[in-house]
Amino acid sequence: MRWVLACGLCVCVAACNGADPIPSQAPDPRFVGLTLVPVSTGLAVARSGGRHIDFGRARDGALSTIAAIAGKAPVAQPCEGLDAFAVGTDLIVIFSADRFVGWQTRTGRAGRACGAGAV
Repeated sequence: MRWVLACGLCVCVAACNGADPIPSQAPDPRFVGLTLVPVSTGLAVARSGGRHIDFGRARDGALSTIAAIAGKAPVAQPCEGLDAFAVGTDLIVIFSADRFVGWQTRTGRAGRACGAGAV
């Protein structure tokens, strides 16, 4: 019985030591070194051999690919009548009816965009 209690105590101490119980996943090697480049038709994927995330692409697939390339999930942003997500500190991607319809940065935009100064 004492052995069971001792094992239980060890488990509790290990769980409370602040260590991450789930090891972080390494980045997917398919996306390492790639970057997103805003272009008039959507987003080019630099160093990918010419791949793009074009306007009209389904939201879930576009956000999943953007997250993999950026190394973190895009963060929802307010955008009246549209769904917008910040990617890093300057790029916002815009969706309508579950389709990728635009992007905007501090210095440019293509497709649909949120109100002026939204970045």
